[in-house]
Amino acid sequence: FMATLSNKFVGHVGPALALAYHVRENFALQLHGGFGFNFYSNLVTEVNRYENLRPEFADMKQLKWFSAFSVQWSPIYGKLNLIPGVLGDFDIYISAGFGVADTREPCVVNQASCKSLNDPNLDFGIRPPPEAGDRFKFTGNWGVGFRIFFADWFGVRMELHGISYGEKVDDTNQNGQIIGTTSDIRNNVMVFVGASFLL
Repeated sequence: FMATLSNKFVGHVGPALALAYHVRENFALQLHGGFGFNFYSNLVTEVNRYENLRPEFADMKQLKWFSAFSVQWSPIYGKLNLIPGVLGDFDIYISAGFGVADTREPCVVNQASCKSLNDPNLDFGIRPPPEAGDRFKFTGNWGVGFRIFFADWFGVRMELHGISYGEKVDDTNQNGQIIGTTSDIRNNVMVFVGASFLL
C-alpha cells in the first residue's frame, strides 16, 4: 500500500509491489512500482468553488503509476526483540535509483480527450498529456526504509520513498489555443507499508 505525503493539491493512494534480489546480506537490487488512485484535496475544491481560483495546472498533475530500479544498502541490521521471547531479523536501508512515471494533466472540459471529473465543485477535467514526452517522465528515486522478519519467510516493511521529475502544462482556452505554459519540479514523497516475503 502506498500514499502520498507531500503534495498539498493532489493525493495518491493505491497498491504497490517491490521485488528485491539480495546480492549480499546488506546489499540488494530492487524493482518496484505502484498504481495511484488520485483525488484533489479540499484546498483545491475550496479555492475553486468559493474564490473562483485554482492552482496552476502544473501543480495539479496526477501521478497514475510509476516503476523504478534502485539499489539498496543496509548500514544497520541485526536482531530485535519486539515481542517477548521472539527475536526478529531487521534491517534499516537506504535506496537510490531511476524510473519512469505516467502522469495525467488537468484540462478544460469539452476539449479533445478531456474527461469531466464529475465533481460540481471543480470546473476542469483530466486527460493524458497529448505529448508522450510530457506524459511519461524519467524520474529520480530515493528511499529510506525498515524491514523486520518475524519468521524465516515473513515480515513487514515500511518505507519513505521520493519520486522527482519535471512537470509542464500548456494552458489552453475553450478554443484549444495555448495561452500560457506552467512548469514545476515535482517531489512526491510517499509512504509504503506492507508485508514482506523472503523467497
